[in-house]
Amino acid sequence: MATIGVHAHANNTNEQTVFENTDAVDCIVPGVSIDVSGLAKNTTLRLYHKIDGTNYRLLGSWEWNSGMDDGIYIQGPFIFYNDFKLTMQSGATEGGVVNCPYYYIATGLPATQEQVADGIDTINSKERYRM
Repeated sequence: MATIGVHAHANNTNEQTVFENTDAVDCIVPGVSIDVSGLAKNTTLRLYHKIDGTNYRLLGSWEWNSGMDDGIYIQGPFIFYNDFKLTMQSGATEGGVVNCPYYYIATGLPATQEQVADGIDTINSKERYRM
């Protein structure tokens, strides 16, 4: 499932939520893209995962400055068993609200090893009875 949106980055130095996925049960996110072409100040992006179903913990952080490319791709893959979110924090005020388009894709996890093993056992037992 693709999620596309625009974060209105406020004119302050507070950490701001770009997006928060609250239905991320057992999913893989190959990566996250965000367009920061409107930013002029050094900015930190942070990806958090709600590891215990209640509390967010930092998964990774990335620094951006105006000398870098305007499109940021945070490469995964990331596996999430609970909610996750991306935040941004400018090192100085931007002079106004800056719109930052973003997108990510979340897909379901493949079968567990136990499910695969059960499926193989089922196939093997059917093959045995075919003879």
